[in-house]
Amino acid sequence: MNPHLAIDWVQGVTVAGVDGWLGLIAMALWMLVIEPLYGRKSFQAMLRALDAGVVNARRDMYRHWILSSWLSMAAILLLVFFVLGWTPQQLGLRLPTFNLHLGSGFVVGMVAAAVGGMLLGMFAASRQKRRGAVAVTPAMNDAVARLLPHTPTERRHYALLSVTAGVCEEIVWRGVLLAALVAIFPQAPTWVLLLPMPLMFGWAHWYQGWSGVLVTGILGAVFTGLYAVTGSLLIPIILHALVDLRGLLIPLPPEVSGSDLTP
Repeated sequence: MNPHLAIDWVQGVTVAGVDGWLGLIAMALWMLVIEPLYGRKSFQAMLRALDAGVVNARRDMYRHWILSSWLSMAAILLLVFFVLGWTPQQLGLRLPTFNLHLGSGFVVGMVAAAVGGMLLGMFAASRQKRRGAVAVTPAMNDAVARLLPHTPTERRHYALLSVTAGVCEEIVWRGVLLAALVAIFPQAPTWVLLLPMPLMFGWAHWYQGWSGVLVTGILGAVFTGLYAVTGSLLIPIILHALVDLRGLLIPLPPEVSGSDLTP
């Protein structure tokens, strides 16, 4: 085992041959260039459709993002498994263990703090909603607020989108990305490998604007820390999905729930 790497479950990932390097380059271009641009373009198209009064514009975008997320992850995993030869275990698809010698107390405390904060936020949002108040959050600019669901049909699709994001984004932006960084920089210290992951995750959410990039980058740092400690994507996947599902409880500002409501 490389003494510079405490993330031992990722050991053994390599990139060999021209096909392997071409596949890795294609994957990097997709994740870091095409996907952020595509996400921003489709999000802006939804906003224009809402402004034009297009019925079910928000629901249709949810469906589109759900399908594209699963297809994108499937294509990346096919490349990872059959071209690069990496294993599911090397991508963190395994049960949690305790890494980096931080111990179970650290993990329990970190998860408890994350879940407690999330539950308190959901409780506060629920109370505001019952009172007819408007939830104000630093990350909710007008565009992001308009992403939230309004109708029962939209809420069901949004819930599925939240679960999809938890699974697909964690596997790709945590599991695959860390393995790729280890393969490219096998001698790098652990902190050097982990540092760019939240930054890249934030960049993937460029469609939310720079405030959204900042907030998702911070969340990405929390998920990355949990992944580094447990060696598993299970806890990050669950927390990621729950954080996104919290959007179902956020009361919408009046200017958002007006002309852009879909029947």
